[in-house]
Amino acid sequence: MQDIDGSGGANLLVLRTDTVPVCECYAWHGDALQVTSRAVLSSTAAEISRGTVIAGQLEGMQPALFVTGVSEELSAVTDILVYQHTTGLSNLATDSLSGKTAVVYPYQQLPPQDINGDGVTEIPSPVVDNVLHQNMVSWFAYGAAGHCHQVAETYHSQTQGWYFTMPQSWWGYASAVEQELTEGDYAVTISVNGEETATLYKFSGDNREE
Repeated sequence: MQDIDGSGGANLLVLRTDTVPVCECYAWHGDALQVTSRAVLSSTAAEISRGTVIAGQLEGMQPALFVTGVSEELSAVTDILVYQHTTGLSNLATDSLSGKTAVVYPYQQLPPQDINGDGVTEIPSPVVDNVLHQNMVSWFAYGAAGHCHQVAETYHSQTQGWYFTMPQSWWGYASAVEQELTEGDYAVTISVNGEETATLYKFSGDNREE
């Protein structure tokens, strides 16, 4: 349920994957709830069940639905659905050649979310140059025209359930190594351009007093 068409009332959005996976937008017409438009999805029902469906916003605070499926190859495939009054429901991330979304990143168990508190839903992309940097994540915000730009980079400790926001001057240059010091105590060393720059510690038990 989300007011995706800006009418002031909630729309019912239904994901169906009978033959071709689609998202249908329902709205009230008189006393009847009817399909007003639909958009083709890039993922199957099984792939979406492994992913997430997030009601959020684009830059400019336009409502959007972020539908992420997880493929067998462990790629996160995200459709960004918006409502235009001229065309109805559409996928602004669609690639003109393939007809499917161009927003495809390695899957890191992180859903789209407002990572920097600005009200916009950002999409996570693991940092990759010649290698995948484990737990290093770039975050991209999208506008209504489909353009995106990076707004944050984080180190996410998936096992420990916390993250660290990188200074902007570190974006694209940082890597991290996590190690267990003693049982329950961890350290993460972040290197920038190959030089050790910061170490983050997590203590539990008696060691948290030290």
